[in-house]
Amino acid sequence: MRCDNLVKKGSAIEKALQVPGQFSNCQDEHNIAKNDKRHAVFNAIVAACFIYSLVFAAWIFLTLHNGFGLKNLHCMITAPVTGLALGLGVYRLIRGQIPA
Repeated sequence: MRCDNLVKKGSAIEKALQVPGQFSNCQDEHNIAKNDKRHAVFNAIVAACFIYSLVFAAWIFLTLHNGFGLKNLHCMITAPVTGLALGLGVYRLIRGQIPA
């Protein structure tokens, strides 16, 4: 999400300065991948949601285990389910607002 916006802004700056650079190349690769059906399911937004929800699940696990003293098995079930639910919820909220 942020990465995608930064690449677009960097590409715009390079075009304004008429300097070919890494951001223009990233933007060109992104445009090619956008038209490829294989990349329609897994894109930058999905990857970001997955990574953030995985990190959130790890923090939930640590909080449940160390903060509340729950057993490992309960934490291993609760943390990924909560992280996945959060990731899917965030993805549904932002998928129409931010172009991939």
